[in-house]
Amino acid sequence: MKIYVATSWKNTRYTEVLASLLLDDHEVYDWRASYYHDGTPFKWDALLHDPTQTTPEQFTIALHSLDAQVQLHRDVDALVDADALILVLPCGKSAHTEFGYASALGKQTYVLTEPDTIEAELLYGLAVVVTPHLALIRDRLSEVVW
Repeated sequence: MKIYVATSWKNTRYTEVLASLLLDDHEVYDWRASYYHDGTPFKWDALLHDPTQTTPEQFTIALHSLDAQVQLHRDVDALVDADALILVLPCGKSAHTEFGYASALGKQTYVLTEPDTIEAELLYGLAVVVTPHLALIRDRLSEVVW
């Protein structure tokens, strides 16, 4: 099964989730391993001085740059090609947009929460399961017949 893992660069659980899914023989798109021709990963910092506080004009220019467009199309192509998406919390706007897009495409979606707390979100109701337990998601994925 092809799986897209949506989360933040800052999320420390990403490598655990990726390794577990690969162990289960899933094909997983590793967006962190999407590199430029020079071997460096895409990061907004390379295009913007401070990606968290930039002007709309600066952002628009960066968004339409070749580097950003190449990464955007890699991510979207992988998302469209995926059978399922796992949203790993905590994460930001992009991961949540990917979750919504995958849901709209009819993909199986799963939400892996933090162990202790979760901020209530109505659209998580689109997920097959919302849980802090990766093992439960892995079990559900193994039950899916493609």
